[in-house]
Amino acid sequence: MKNDIIIEKLNNKIDAFFCNKLLEKLIQSEREFNENINENFKVKNWFENFYNEETNAIFIAKEKEKIIGYIYIQITSVEEGPMKEKEGLLDGLYVESEYRGQGISKKLMESAENWAKENGIKYF
Repeated sequence: MKNDIIIEKLNNKIDAFFCNKLLEKLIQSEREFNENINENFKVKNWFENFYNEETNAIFIAKEKEKIIGYIYIQITSVEEGPMKEKEGLLDGLYVESEYRGQGISKKLMESAENWAKENGIKYF
């Protein structure tokens, strides 16, 4: 991984807006496997709505100020479900194609796993 790429927790609406654009790319890339995905679909206010909730974590990879990847995880509730313990659910991982193969996904996963452990998550 390049030395100038940093991993940090998403903490503002501007970065959340740019994560929406990466989510659009992720969704559109899935059209290769799912012909039912609308090619004109646009993500609006997705990450802005919950980036700062305690049960979610979004980590971003940045080169300088440009967001080049993200990982989104959430804590699942055990209150009404069959699980005895809270679980972490990986709900999205994306790295821009030109940055792949540099270990960025691995660093994003490590950040997500550390956050999960810090929040009492035993299963991820």
